[in-house]
Amino acid sequence: MYYNIMKEIILQFAAYTSWANQKMTESILSLNPALHDQPVASSFPSLYLTLAHVLHAGTIWWQRFNPDKIEMTPASGSKLSMNELVDEIRNLDKKWEEWISESSEEDLRRLLHFTTSRGESFHQPIYELLMHLFNHATYHRGQLVTIMRALGLEEIPKTDFVNYARL
Repeated sequence: MYYNIMKEIILQFAAYTSWANQKMTESILSLNPALHDQPVASSFPSLYLTLAHVLHAGTIWWQRFNPDKIEMTPASGSKLSMNELVDEIRNLDKKWEEWISESSEEDLRRLLHFTTSRGESFHQPIYELLMHLFNHATYHRGQLVTIMRALGLEEIPKTDFVNYARL
């Protein structure tokens, strides 16, 4: 019997990303709002700016995957409230889960042709780009943990994949 293992794995990583982002953003929203913009030495020097980057990158990939769906997205120059930013991340996570769920294994193997913001053209299988997207979110959640520790916080959610898999 043929089993679509790749699609199952990609879908599991999409669900994991949603779960981990939810846990992390719930924790951040529970903090004193002054900590959201508190400068810390990091790639993106605050909790807010790190989350804004995650949303911005995810939105760029969404638009690359769905060029025929013109959607309004937060302008990179506008400052959303932390609640709005978190809502946008959660909505985007749901859209990725739905999109993957509706895709076939063949869809996930299809090459996506795209141009980066630097004008470089590439073509890669969609499943590789999705794995990049989810890995990118994991990388930045690690930065959020480091920022939270630098801010003196001790209660930080555990968002490792193994914790999700044990649910």
